[in-house]
Amino acid sequence: MAKHLDVRIRREQGIGIVATEGDDYINIAGGKLIAAACHQLLASDVHHLLVNLRKCNLINCRSLSFLFEVVERAKAQERQVAFCSARPALRKVFQIVEPLQAAPLYHTEREALCALSKSA
Repeated sequence: MAKHLDVRIRREQGIGIVATEGDDYINIAGGKLIAAACHQLLASDVHHLLVNLRKCNLINCRSLSFLFEVVERAKAQERQVAFCSARPALRKVFQIVEPLQAAPLYHTEREALCALSKSA
């Protein structure tokens, strides 16, 4: 039985953080869920956005397009999006897919928060 993907939203140091929980595969529904959480944070007073992918192994191509949209919307609002804690297979995807290269990918959440808080 497949697990259900869920997201946790929190704020730290003026940075909105979206972290995935549950299923390790981001399908279309999961991609929409992550994007909705990101858009909710971008509509608030956060300076930057961090998506923690620690619990994910795979993402489908439609969900990647949702992440592109988040990066573009943040850029239009002069905010930065970063990703962190991607497992090796997902890290490879981020290195290959050019539009995602506009958003930094950090090894850990702590490293990402440090970098983003310096640019806030």
